[in-house]
Amino acid sequence: MGISNTTMILLASFVVALSQIPIHLADTHQAYREESFVDMIDPKIGVKIQNIMGNGSGEQISVHCKSEKDDLGTHILRPKESIQWRFPPSKFLYTAFNCNVTWGQHSVSFDAYDFWRDSGDTNRCMQCVWSVSKDSIVGEGLWPYPDLIIKWPKI
Repeated sequence: MGISNTTMILLASFVVALSQIPIHLADTHQAYREESFVDMIDPKIGVKIQNIMGNGSGEQISVHCKSEKDDLGTHILRPKESIQWRFPPSKFLYTAFNCNVTWGQHSVSFDAYDFWRDSGDTNRCMQCVWSVSKDSIVGEGLWPYPDLIIKWPKI
């Protein structure tokens, strides 16, 4: 017993219509982004690194992130600026994005995304958010509170 051509056409039309409807999802900082139905079926990992240094401080940070395959280059972020990228999760290959963040004479390297820590069995984050402040670099995963904290090294 098969599906009729009319049913297939209706089903295809429904899926196409759903893919055009934006779905608003909030990350942990209430910054809304749009995803289509297709993104929900074929999700992508998102990583965001944001400079949350004080307003009038004028503190810039330098961020250089790369994986084994991709080098995202160096970005200078002023307060309240961010860099973000998305990529498809790999079910077969290990993926990690290592970032070096520099602020003044301070420098820290860390994995902004690590498959085993963030996806794997933990499902820690599909939208991994890192906030850079004068005290530390804080990672937020599935829950809206910090779960990874990297302190700046003493100079």
